[in-house]
Amino acid sequence: MWELAMSGYIANSDQKYLKNVKTSSIACGIMNMVGNKGGVQLRFTLYDNKFNFINSHLMAFVGNKKGRCSMYAKINKEIQNEKNGLEADIESDFSYLIGDLNFRL
Repeated sequence: MWELAMSGYIANSDQKYLKNVKTSSIACGIMNMVGNKGGVQLRFTLYDNKFNFINSHLMAFVGNKKGRCSMYAKINKEIQNEKNGLEADIESDFSYLIGDLNFRL
């Protein structure tokens, strides 16, 4: 795997209530340049509610818990709202972290 992707779909009847669609991405793979680790974001307003989806693939291996948390913190910090500098999950009404987080239960 060398890249991350995310798609969003909306019903035709809801399209007139969709505003401010923005996307962004951050690579955290080899030398922070390769997109095999990192995150992609889809952010939008629907019915006056702000939604934030971050699809991420974090580093693997059982002993890398701190590394995964650090990588997510970097992703969340660098994927920001350009208007006010707040982290995307703080500014949103609904925020979802999805993907291969590589945490083991």
